[in-house]
Amino acid sequence: MKSNSDMLENQTYSRHTKDTEVLINFGRQCLKNSFLLVD
Repeated sequence: MKSNSDMLENQTYSRHTKDTEVLINFGRQCLKNSFLLVD
């Protein structure tokens, strides 16, 4: 049985990871768009 702090930490970590993935995907889209504009 995990302690409450462990579970809380896990939730925060996974949420942070999802946010990071969203940011990376957003950044890739922006890069693609800027390359399209250049071409």
